[in-house]
Amino acid sequence: MQRPLGDRTEFGRGSPWPYALELCDRLPCPCGGVGHLEAIASGPAVLAEYRRSGGRATSSSTAELAEEARDGDALAREAFSKAGRALGSALGGVANLLSPEVIVLGGGLVEAGDLWWQYLEQRSPKN
Repeated sequence: MQRPLGDRTEFGRGSPWPYALELCDRLPCPCGGVGHLEAIASGPAVLAEYRRSGGRATSSSTAELAEEARDGDALAREAFSKAGRALGSALGGVANLLSPEVIVLGGGLVEAGDLWWQYLEQRSPKN
């Protein structure tokens, strides 16, 4: 069931936590909506954020962009940082609300390692 939650997100799709919303506000989502967490905190979103920021590398995948970031591309590093902070903020809200014993993350972005993970942890609860 989906219900409106203001003008930027809907139940089950976006994040009701302000920091994550601040980062993905007005960004197009693959589902056709706008302002959903996936618009900033997914592999394709990291690549899109890099390009929106003026990144010049010719990377065609998030894995290639991760290599650019490891090689010192500051805009690539910032795109991964934004994704990690947004998802960490959203997961922190979920953890505070539901108190799960574990949160499992999957997908290709997880393979970016510390380029992304360290920022996710900064925004997530520690225990």
